[in-house]
Amino acid sequence: MRTRLLSLVLSLAVVTQAGAQTFSNTTPIGISDIGNAGLYPSSIAVTGLSGAATLAGVKLYGAYHTFPADLDIALLDITHNRGIILTTDRGGGNDLSNTNVFFADANTPFFGGIFGSLAGITGDYKPQGFTTPAGGAFSGSLGSPTFFDTFASFLDASPNATYGLYIFDDTSEDEGQLSGGWSIEFADEPVGTPEPASIFLLGTGLAGVAMWSRRRRAS
Repeated sequence: MRTRLLSLVLSLAVVTQAGAQTFSNTTPIGISDIGNAGLYPSSIAVTGLSGAATLAGVKLYGAYHTFPADLDIALLDITHNRGIILTTDRGGGNDLSNTNVFFADANTPFFGGIFGSLAGITGDYKPQGFTTPAGGAFSGSLGSPTFFDTFASFLDASPNATYGLYIFDDTSEDEGQLSGGWSIEFADEPVGTPEPASIFLLGTGLAGVAMWSRRRRAS
């Protein structure tokens, strides 16, 4: 009995981190030969997150394009008028063929290609940012948001907002699509101090263990 109670108390003392939370818009996005994508922007409304949740990354699903260097792609937090350039004019003529592309701060940096070097397209890369060399020259209209270089830069704004993915093809003769749409991912609250209810249960459990021990010694 004491072992089971003690195990319960110890489990209450540990605050674990749940998984990341992902919000998606699975509507396919057509990328025209030149100009704005068919959805400009494609939007996702994010609600229900705590203020401690952080923007972890953006994923594009089923990307097709016959000349990726034509593409300008940006993420805007429309609610707070903030933005980050995911990529502009990179990748040369490396065809994208049903490629899932994940942009995150911890991923591989850009070294000459929209999705890596000319050696191949592997899928996971840092956002290009706005002040990186050759970056920030987005050809489509984005209004006048405040731009940042990393997803972590969004920490001083609420994660609950409407986010838009803006895709612009700036050169003729090639086109494509995101056949599976896109998603935006948030990391949950970091491991930290237990909530008040957990603290109360922890204290109650410890008191119970102590009382049980005293009664056993007395008997």
